[in-house]
Amino acid sequence: MSRMTIRVARDDDLPLLPAIDASGGPLFRGAGMDLVADMPPDPPEAFEPALAAGTLWVTADEDDRPVGFVRVGLVDGHPHVDQLSVHPDQAGQRLGARLLEAAETWARSAGHAEMSLTTYRDVPWNGPYYERLGWRVLPVASLGPGLAAARQHERDRGLDRWPRQAMVKDLAPGPGGRPVLTTPRVTLRPMTLEHLPLLHRLDADPEVMRHLLGRARTPEEIDAFWAPRCADPSGDALGLGWWVGFAGAGAGADFLGWWDLGRRDSEPGSPVRPDAAEIGWRLDRRYWRRGLASEGAAALVRHGFETVGLRRIWAETMAVNAASRGVMRRLGMRHVSTEVRAWDDPLPGAEEGEVTYEITAEEWRRGLR
Repeated sequence: MSRMTIRVARDDDLPLLPAIDASGGPLFRGAGMDLVADMPPDPPEAFEPALAAGTLWVTADEDDRPVGFVRVGLVDGHPHVDQLSVHPDQAGQRLGARLLEAAETWARSAGHAEMSLTTYRDVPWNGPYYERLGWRVLPVASLGPGLAAARQHERDRGLDRWPRQAMVKDLAPGPGGRPVLTTPRVTLRPMTLEHLPLLHRLDADPEVMRHLLGRARTPEEIDAFWAPRCADPSGDALGLGWWVGFAGAGAGADFLGWWDLGRRDSEPGSPVRPDAAEIGWRLDRRYWRRGLASEGAAALVRHGFETVGLRRIWAETMAVNAASRGVMRRLGMRHVSTEVRAWDDPLPGAEEGEVTYEITAEEWRRGLR
């Protein structure tokens, strides 16, 4: 089984998507649904609106060639899955589920409470599949005008020769969720797959990665590391996870870097402790030494203690990383330990050890007085 990544679609992906769409035809023909099997796939230009909106995701193989996609639009003011398609040769790898998770994460971070789709009720890879993923049937009486019009269009095309239905996925997060956080100079937005190109730019700078890998990440390493994290909703119920920072709230605001609260560099989906969290940050070096790392991190610390209800926040870095240690001190954190660890390929300065700083909720509140 080859390694697959989920990423936001690019212009050069569009000519490949119609073939993926058409690849499902034999499955429908085998189910006796020749009308559906014979429908021509959408042309590449049909995907351009979703591409421009950042709501078209692909799953790509190890050669970065798309083998599946999900296209999302807006119907009745809510995200609507216009199409989900994975090449049958790649079945059994949860690629469809992962594509939907990416779309759901984007929709949730954009403040939407639900997402809809229409599908065949009895086709195993349609209605029953979505039910297993937590979607529920939407009664006809509950259809909004846009969704009702979409269903009528399907009937007009003859698609209701086999029973079809509308379904909805409830996206409302648990207490808090990951909010947008703002300071006088920084806007922190929940990280999603649409931000993956920005993370490529950041991790491709060897100076940014000096105290982490000692070199830049390759494009393949960036995709392998960041794509699952961009699509990881596991901390949303607690209001924890990853954020990307911008110099202002406008659409054209400069990308500053990322901040995180609650996540280690571990596998996405691993448990997030509700009483303590790790904080981290990494900025584009054009914005170093301006106090922006501290400003964004301070907003996350406040969110962690006031909104999430954490009791402790900690941070780690190399002892020789004076800049990060300075941020930790400005946050009111105190040095609690230094540990010299064994590394297969140690970075310069590793002999000085790794330092841990922390601050408790009580200490933070005292600092506000």
